[in-house]
Amino acid sequence: MRILEEEFLKKLDAFSLAMRAYARGGAGGLRRSRALGSSVEFSDYRTYAPGDDPRRVDWNAYARFDRLFLKLFLEEQETTLRILLDASGSMGFGGDKWRLALRTAAALAYLALTRYDRVAVVALSEGQALHGPTFTGRAAFPAVEQHLLSLRPSGQAKLEHALLRVPLSAGRGVCALLSDLLDDTDWSRGADSLLYRRQELSVLHILSPEELSPGLSGAVRLLDTEGGPSCDVQSTSEVLRRYEETLSSFLREQQSFCHRRALPYLLLRADMDFERDALSALAQGGVIASR
Repeated sequence: MRILEEEFLKKLDAFSLAMRAYARGGAGGLRRSRALGSSVEFSDYRTYAPGDDPRRVDWNAYARFDRLFLKLFLEEQETTLRILLDASGSMGFGGDKWRLALRTAAALAYLALTRYDRVAVVALSEGQALHGPTFTGRAAFPAVEQHLLSLRPSGQAKLEHALLRVPLSAGRGVCALLSDLLDDTDWSRGADSLLYRRQELSVLHILSPEELSPGLSGAVRLLDTEGGPSCDVQSTSEVLRRYEETLSSFLREQQSFCHRRALPYLLLRADMDFERDALSALAQGGVIASR
């Protein structure tokens, strides 16, 4: 089963992840670092991993040691994209939110892999950061899709605690948070911890049409998809007006936090036409850029 079709992947080839600072990943990707030198200036070796560019293999070292090593250069270094995927129950509301989250995650992963950066999917659930395998190289993209498809939204996110527990390696990296941000904890504190640990963070805020504009009338019972108590509501015009005011305040709060930290923030409507609108939205939001 595929998340993204081949025709859409061809469109993605015209883009790359937008990384604002210089990489310090220490391995041969296609992202420029602050280090001096040119792309032919040798820096170090690392062991070859499936999916790595075979053009970077040092065949002299292979003849000597009978092991595959990659040449690393000072100017071109890889980084790691960590896709921080909110896997709480509210992300499964209506089906569209989770589907959009998976498609967006897959698109970002593909862009990273085609530039020889590493990709890790971190599922955020119950205050934990569940780190999956690390993928490298374009050939690993089908495995990324299968890993994403294996995840299921359930329980509470507890984003503050989950983000504080995201495992990071040394050096700068890129993180993309995909979440509805509907959480009882202060996710911004967890986000600040990522920034302190030299991660570039983009916030992709995914909400369903029903959450943005509930079409309710009469007496309704609202059920909490994350196990909280139900709530009986008389959906009068006054109740809906107060909901809209609360929603507007909530959105302004998220946008304001990201603006103060100079973080790309993008509100994505879950029923958007992904293949038609996703690339322009991600580019306008500063998450991706034309090559």
